[in-house]
Amino acid sequence: MKSDIKTKDIEKRVKQIISEHTGILTKNIKLNSDLRVDLGIDSFAAIELIFSLKEEFGLNIEDSELQKLKTVNDILQAIKSKI
Repeated sequence: MKSDIKTKDIEKRVKQIISEHTGILTKNIKLNSDLRVDLGIDSFAAIELIFSLKEEFGLNIEDSELQKLKTVNDILQAIKSKI
């Protein structure tokens, strides 16, 4: 149960950060939202977004991992695997 709460907290913060970068309301950001197609995040915006996520969660995300992040859920899973 504790991990579920933590996952929800991480998900909420990830969506807030995406919202800050895109201007899209958090309620409109879904786990299956495609970063590029649904949220309009281009390569430059993706770098800024990942930097914010790295700073927020104190993570080290390699460039090779960045290319695998296609959806909001991909980001969430990457963060969960590192904390």
